Amino acid sequence: MPHTRSPGDTRAGSSVGIVTSVTRDVDPSFAVELAERGARACIALTGPDGAEVMPVKARHRDDGGWDVEPLGPGRMPAVGQEVVLLVDAGVEWYDLCAGYVRGAVVRDGGGDAFVLAPSRTLAWDYGRLRRVPDEEGPTA
Repeated sequence: MPHTRSPGDTRAGSSVGIVTSVTRDVDPSFAVELAERGARACIALTGPDGAEVMPVKARHRDDGGWDVEPLGPGRMPAVGQEVVLLVDAGVEWYDLCAGYVRGAVVRDGGGDAFVLAPSRTLAWDYGRLRRVPDEEGPTA
């Protein structure tokens, strides 16, 4: 939830109040770094009976896609199906970090593997919580 300075707060004599938020977001490339470190990974997809989750091994490709290999039994996504790849690490609050990659399966990777083409990538790290300015406005 954003922290907003009160209208009369003019720190250091400034006549402008700053609305700030706290964020855990980091550069999306952090998802690649986590995968290279061998962090846990899974995919989520929609199956005939609802959401399904499967542990996987994920490796970022030079072309921007992801090679995804299931590590256990489960239904393989079809080419063109949207899936979410989640790569995460940490068990304590400030250790929690993850990369979220949403995209479509673009082709079979051979065997049980497939290639994921990302359409959206996000990453977060609770160990890097920080304040960021949202906007500026007069303090009246």
